[in-house]
Amino acid sequence: MTARGAATWRTALLLTWAAFPLACGKVGPSQPPAPRGPLPPAAVEARQVGDRVEVALTVPQARGHDPSQTVQRTELLRVAYPSGRTPPLEPDALRVRGDVVASREDEKAKPGDRIVLADPSVSQLADGGIGWTLRYGVARAGSSGRPSPLVVAKDLTTVPPVPAPRALSGQASADGVRLTWEAPPDASPSATYNVYRGPVDGRLSERPLNVQPLSSRDELDAGVEAGKSYRYVVRAVAADGPPYRESASSNEAVVDASGSLPRPRRPPASSRFRRERGSPALESRLRDRSRRLPGLP
Repeated sequence: MTARGAATWRTALLLTWAAFPLACGKVGPSQPPAPRGPLPPAAVEARQVGDRVEVALTVPQARGHDPSQTVQRTELLRVAYPSGRTPPLEPDALRVRGDVVASREDEKAKPGDRIVLADPSVSQLADGGIGWTLRYGVARAGSSGRPSPLVVAKDLTTVPPVPAPRALSGQASADGVRLTWEAPPDASPSATYNVYRGPVDGRLSERPLNVQPLSSRDELDAGVEAGKSYRYVVRAVAADGPPYRESASSNEAVVDASGSLPRPRRPPASSRFRRERGSPALESRLRDRSRRLPGLP
């Protein structure tokens, strides 16, 4: 090989080495993102109502418009710890050994809807499930089969059910809706109650109207609007919450608040004059008027 040929070969080799990193860094055509599961549910909360345990959740927004993201199923998983055992943290307990205790189809659920899933198998635990600590998680699956992240509710320790209040009645007045009820049979003198309200054709609120449990057997709901109807139930408190642990609901009381809250009337001019009498502005106007009247100092 001549000197000129060797130089040409070396030049070609150097150009190949220089082009190699550029070829490796070349951006190819864009690829569609890997399919992901739906967004996780929100506000997952467990509660005991009588001998029934239920878990509520809020339907999140859809993740994009791909049909694979359409949620088809919501599953409720549970891990149960027997009475007398302190539940460990176990962040992966539901994923590793959680039992699916309830599910529902969700094609018609809309973002923002509140869904309630009941656990029908609590009574099958030892001692009817009383005293057990129940840990629940909720996951939602799309049409692609991929689940959302699992959302875990606060642990719920069940307590013996207490009897429900009875004879709930309501009466509209100018101050709002006055509710009264009777204590359940053999109720403790220290029994307390929670009041729940909802529209006639809708769901009851999940939070009681009262800030603290009521020791009396009456309550005034001053937050109603004239011209609307409401339905009410009362539950006896079985244990401190949240999570709420209460009796089953009392009978429902439906109250029509139409015309019960009259609009405040404008006070008469004489009363306004009496309230304003003594104000500097009013006294100044009276002095100016008296100077214009003949025969007055």
